Amino acid sequence: DFSGDLPLEPDSFDILFSLYSGFVSLYCRKYLRKNGILLANNSHGDASLAFLDQDLEFIGVVNRNGQDFIVSTDDLNEYFIKRDGSPIDQRKVLDTMKGEKFTRTGYAYLFRNVAREIQNN
Repeated sequence: DFSGDLPLEPDSFDILFSLYSGFVSLYCRKYLRKNGILLANNSHGDASLAFLDQDLEFIGVVNRNGQDFIVSTDDLNEYFIKRDGSPIDQRKVLDTMKGEKFTRTGYAYLFRNVAREIQNN
């Protein structure tokens, strides 16, 4: 269970993976260094939540073709647009643990932590 405090130092990881994992972006971002990368899919809604997080910048999409994975930074403004045009419903994602349905999807999404580092005192 990673929803509570873990015996880890803040700002101690360069990359976090959230593939079919729940809300890693919500509970574990504090362990991600400034400019660290979160790779998340939207199975449980984590990519939707990461996209809404002002401390995470959407920087790329990972697409899958068989066994090949291709990272793209093209046309990122075409992702995270809901089919009905409404904004992402954060409360619904949190309550249902399901990602929103978008007009264009990727296998996974890349986000950069742009928040300031947490200082240990």
